[in-house]
Amino acid sequence: MPRSFLHQERVDFSFSGLKTAVLYAVHGQGVAQGPAPAPGPRRADLAASFQQAVVDVLVGKSRQALKRVGLRRLAVGGGVAANRCLRRCLEEMVREEGAELFIPPMALCTDNAAMAAVAVEKWRAHAWAPQDLDAQPTYR
Repeated sequence: MPRSFLHQERVDFSFSGLKTAVLYAVHGQGVAQGPAPAPGPRRADLAASFQQAVVDVLVGKSRQALKRVGLRRLAVGGGVAANRCLRRCLEEMVREEGAELFIPPMALCTDNAAMAAVAVEKWRAHAWAPQDLDAQPTYR
């Protein structure tokens, strides 16, 4: 699977080529749709290859960012931080670079999709928060 911009000295990246490669691996060159691959080794291989390509890019770009800014600390958050392969590869990378990794415990690495879904449903129901609502930033 492709790893766009991985070896270019820039910290931006794109997964559009990767998504296209997966699409063609599943349906054939130039075919945009069709049935999903059946459960089994081929499907598992595609998923593992996709995951490794994403991890390689995220770790590589994180390494480039640390070097570019000259910092020795990397913070990672969000739903992607729950990926065990990414966590393991980032831990290895910061060890090699002599840097520190700040990553929340797995239970706190949630995706915002559930929160967004709740917000949409509240919006549809016109369940607006009062104007004087105050944020409570403490987690309990």
